[in-house]
Amino acid sequence: MSLSDKQDGLLESAGWQFGSKLRTEHVWDAFVLISLLRNHEARGHQLEVPHSGLQKDRFTAVMEECNLHIILEGQDEIDHACDSCTHTFEEVLPDGTKNICKSFRR
Repeated sequence: MSLSDKQDGLLESAGWQFGSKLRTEHVWDAFVLISLLRNHEARGHQLEVPHSGLQKDRFTAVMEECNLHIILEGQDEIDHACDSCTHTFEEVLPDGTKNICKSFRR
């Protein structure tokens, strides 16, 4: 039933929030979730996300934390950050603080 197109009307009329059609959002959510789960498992952390709110917003804070960790600590797959492999962007804010971002060259 989950892969057939025939049951969508029955599911909707019963008030079921899920249909049987695979959508881009499903694939994206699955990709984000598996990436976050693997990242947290590798770091020995437990993934925690809110149970409420819009689905598109539930992983935002965790993704930002994950990205910050990678920026500051690097990744096991890339064990160095030499000047040949990375480019450093530096921005000085009006209050005198600096934003520094390293990106890997392609």
